[in-house]
Amino acid sequence: MIGLAEQIEIAEYLFKKNGEIRGMMLYIPKTRTLMGISCKDEREKNLFDIVLKKYCREKEVEEFVTLTEAWMVKEKSSVELPLKVMPQDDPKRIEILMICLISKNGDEIAFSEISTENGKRYLKGWQYDVNMQAETRFDKALKY
Repeated sequence: MIGLAEQIEIAEYLFKKNGEIRGMMLYIPKTRTLMGISCKDEREKNLFDIVLKKYCREKEVEEFVTLTEAWMVKEKSSVELPLKVMPQDDPKRIEILMICLISKNGDEIAFSEISTENGKRYLKGWQYDVNMQAETRFDKALKY
């Protein structure tokens, strides 16, 4: 089993290198496979999910890591489910770098707020949020 802490070090390195993560990155430690994912629409997402599930089954993958930039609502009252305000509609939203360890043993999620100062983007520090642990579309890839 890989640890989220080691994956955060890799995420920080990749972010600092270019000041951003474009699309989504997916890393499979067992096979040392790193993929950049950029799906234009739902059809492409569905096709990728099918290929990922097949790959995980064939290689007996039990865990992998996703890394992406996203928006998040900042106000606690906005975070209640169902969401009162979607992140893209929240003027107080924050930009984050999110890393998810997707595992048959349960997922782990961490995120860091992205700040900009003098035109340079940097990470403000990592937070682990157990409340964000919900099944994602990626969990389906490990159900074989």
